[in-house]
Amino acid sequence: MILPALAMFVLFIIVPFLTTVWLSFHRWDGFLEKTWVGLANFRRLAHDPTFRRALSNNCIYWWITLVSEITVGLMLAAFVVRCRRSKPFFRLALSVPLMIALVASAVLWRQLLARNSIINHLLVRLGVLGEPVTWLDPALLVVTVSLVSGWAYCGFYMLLFSAALERIPNELREAARVDGASDWQLFWRIELPLLRSIGAVAFLLCTTGAFRAFDLFWVMAGPMLEPQSEVAATYVVKEAVTRLERGYSAAVAVVVVALVVTMGYLLSRLTSRAKELEY
Repeated sequence: MILPALAMFVLFIIVPFLTTVWLSFHRWDGFLEKTWVGLANFRRLAHDPTFRRALSNNCIYWWITLVSEITVGLMLAAFVVRCRRSKPFFRLALSVPLMIALVASAVLWRQLLARNSIINHLLVRLGVLGEPVTWLDPALLVVTVSLVSGWAYCGFYMLLFSAALERIPNELREAARVDGASDWQLFWRIELPLLRSIGAVAFLLCTTGAFRAFDLFWVMAGPMLEPQSEVAATYVVKEAVTRLERGYSAAVAVVVVALVVTMGYLLSRLTSRAKELEY
């Protein structure tokens, strides 16, 4: 019963990854013969300032999305579960961004955040801005894309946390209210501790997703990303496709995958620990 799924996993995950690892020890432009260079690509990577900048941008993106996706999603979930008759409406309305393809969302926000867009016009008319802002400027791109990602994915975390909140027995809430607990105390002292395990899962999903970010950056900024706004995935694609550095791009991909797998392992241990504390 496991064999078909295992075969697909080996064919589409393990084999390409091992091929990438093998390619990372070569110099290859995608056309001529491969040249074995050993660890030269990794030594070059260790002194590559663009790669270090890309990883730091991934970290910035990660920290902002932790707030704009998980924290906002948790707050929305706490609001939705307290709505009675309007709960289905809010749940559907807040899930609408999930129904839009990420590339389509990126194209939409690229238009909305242009210098002559309606958002800039309204902010200037309201006195919030003195003049239009280029939101997709390389200096602001990482923050802008992070906030757009929050808009796109906070509905997912809202559904995740609201499902977990609805699993909490009402007897606990009623007992807390009998003892005089306010809504804030009920959330902070009763509900939030019981969300420890699902919060660890959400943290794991957000972390691994942050280091795989590609679509929003590539579509909103275009393939001519400046080095200061580069992220790891876009750097891999540009090295492989634009500069034809297939071996070097493979080395970048291997290092990023190793980082993500290590972080995933540590966070999975954190998830297991959270479940033990919860039960």
